[in-house]
Amino acid sequence: MRRFCRLGLTGIIFVTLLGGAGASPPPGGFTYTSIDYPGATWTVALGINERGTIVGQYFDTIEGRYCGFLRTREGNYSSACTADGISIDGAAGINARGDIAVGCYAGTSTCLFRDGVLTRLDIQGAWTTGPAGINQQGDVVGGYIDASWQYHGYLWRDGVSTTIDHPDGNATSARGINARGDIVGTYNRWSQGPTGFLLRDGQFTDFVFPNAVATEALGNNERGDIVGDYTFDWWNTAQAFVLRNGEFTTLDLPGPYTEARGINNRGQIAGTYRDEHGQHGFLAVPR
Repeated sequence: MRRFCRLGLTGIIFVTLLGGAGASPPPGGFTYTSIDYPGATWTVALGINERGTIVGQYFDTIEGRYCGFLRTREGNYSSACTADGISIDGAAGINARGDIAVGCYAGTSTCLFRDGVLTRLDIQGAWTTGPAGINQQGDVVGGYIDASWQYHGYLWRDGVSTTIDHPDGNATSARGINARGDIVGTYNRWSQGPTGFLLRDGQFTDFVFPNAVATEALGNNERGDIVGDYTFDWWNTAQAFVLRNGEFTTLDLPGPYTEARGINNRGQIAGTYRDEHGQHGFLAVPR
């Protein structure tokens, strides 16, 4: 789970930064809280559950490495750099039961942390994998690279992995899954930049932020809300969005690079932004 490459593995690529200015916040908007792991110079929030617990990744300046963290609704932090002697490089998603999808084995694999036990997930055909999201049933989605260096999305369910490839794309990554099994993600194609998709009942539906050159879908909830980011200028700037009932709303965050990564059924959003002081996580709560 390192910092990331535009589309690839969420875990090897934990922070895509896209951008531009866009739609205004809805009436009432959001209340924003910055999330910075104590003492860290770099923090990103990657997932949020119904209890308001947030998980993510930070850079430990003493150890000189990336680690996972958990933040409770009350604002208390706990860190995970290793578990059972296995390296933990970041936490990508958490469900209401407390199951956490993490990057492990120096960022080359996906693990499930459940009831104090860390289990490595076997993704068929993968050379290296990264997690992105987890739903209430414990299904995990993410991305992997195969032996030919091709990018694919995956769904891991009950010990069985399924590859996800958009029919029009040359690289696909699955980023979020809700309790209904709806999956959101992003795919690339040779002729244009990243495009967001919703995969429901085996059918892909694409969507893009109006006039954007690239759009990424990074999380979803049971209500059908989708979060992500978009750019008008090929990643010189980036802007977080929420898509609700077919309408895009840009989140009003500081700095040129913002990204919404997770959303729960209460509409609370976790993500990341960058300003002159560094990389931070955020929590956005509807007013």
